[in-house]
Amino acid sequence: MVGFRGRKKAGISTVFKRKRFIGHSVRTVDVVYDQEFEADIVHVSNQDELLKRLNAQQKIMLIMLGMTTLVVLCLIVTLTRNLMGSINRLVETMKIAGKGKLSVRAVWDDKTPTEIRTIETQFNIMLDKLERSVEKEKRGQRKAKECGNYGIGSTD
Repeated sequence: MVGFRGRKKAGISTVFKRKRFIGHSVRTVDVVYDQEFEADIVHVSNQDELLKRLNAQQKIMLIMLGMTTLVVLCLIVTLTRNLMGSINRLVETMKIAGKGKLSVRAVWDDKTPTEIRTIETQFNIMLDKLERSVEKEKRGQRKAKECGNYGIGSTD
């Protein structure tokens, strides 16, 4: 009784002795012993076509992966530019307001993200309240000054 490795070697040598696969690339040789027929069944296959198909599919997948990566990067860049542009406009408005010009307001466009619009709206509301408060204080100072000019409230 010949072992599996011996049968496989015998099957391979038989295939090549018959010279059926000369000039072809043999990728796999499988030998199975059939006890019912008491014979080896030798399966020789050329998997070049299968490997070509797999390589073609692999190339397609790599191209698709590259295209998907490119699309994702473009989306990230676009969204980041929109977000940063909106934030930079708000920062500039805040700097102007910080220098004392309380009449300035944050302005948004259609590209402004909702979250930034909310911040800008609240900033504008805060500036409205601050502007009214400053005007109220100035009116109070003017009244106090007028009262001082007429001698009202003075302790002479």
